[in-house]
Amino acid sequence: WDLILKYSHNRIKLVLEDYKEMFEALPFPDKKRITDIFDKIPMTVAGVVGYLESTSSYQVFMKNDPKAAKSLLQETEKRMLEVIGVSSRETPVEVWVRHVCVLGCKGR
Repeated sequence: WDLILKYSHNRIKLVLEDYKEMFEALPFPDKKRITDIFDKIPMTVAGVVGYLESTSSYQVFMKNDPKAAKSLLQETEKRMLEVIGVSSRETPVEVWVRHVCVLGCKGR
């Protein structure tokens, strides 16, 4: 993941830091940042690899170093299959996604 992140847009930093900068910039007295909203998404191993391939960070990586980008996907898939102990790319897995919510209210 770290390899792909170096090709990320600066805005990705906001997400990785749980929108802390945006939260602090809100001028409202009543505000809250919720960082523990989790969602389970059923996928397959192939779906996870396809998702990684579709990210903007991966696309930039692919433009800059196609050989390394393709190798990363292949190694990621291989490692997932090894860890799970299966050989099929269609093996179901659960991907846990964490969401962050920033709320603010001007007051009355």
